[in-house]
Amino acid sequence: MVLVLAGVVLAIAMNGHPRNVFAARTSRGSDGYSMMGPGSGMMRGGSPPPQSDSGAGTVKAQGSQALTLIVRSDAEHARRGPDGTWHDAFLPADFTLRARRRVTVTVYNYDDMPHSFTSSALGVDATVPAGSADTPSKTTFSFVAPATPGSYQWWCALPCDSWAMVHDGYMRGQVTVRT
Repeated sequence: MVLVLAGVVLAIAMNGHPRNVFAARTSRGSDGYSMMGPGSGMMRGGSPPPQSDSGAGTVKAQGSQALTLIVRSDAEHARRGPDGTWHDAFLPADFTLRARRRVTVTVYNYDDMPHSFTSSALGVDATVPAGSADTPSKTTFSFVAPATPGSYQWWCALPCDSWAMVHDGYMRGQVTVRT
């Protein structure tokens, strides 16, 4: 299945295992790839959960959405930078969410180093334990997307690939919130 969302083409694996994902070039024309786990889709509707706190003030959740992220290391050719070198990356690093929706994020880490998904603006600081190329770690966390549309930055707060930590699309990225 192929999903086009916010100008990014994503190929979603249908074989039931997040290691076997398909990749598609992003619309930015970079050498990077966006990857998603099996059958997850970037956003998925559902019944509204009870009132929740997003970390940016109390926001009543109005539905739900699910997101699957993959973490790969430079050794696994996660994403090539403009410097011509492969770097660690969350795939995808940039994505779009709906305002006031509960977001359940599942992260599969194939890197042998721990990482984090941290965003003070989103009220998230989730640690993603180390995994391996054969056996990824799996971390799931939830938050409510802010009520205010805009762009919210996230980053990996654990020391890893120093280049990737300071460049968007690798170990940091943007969450775009739309109404």
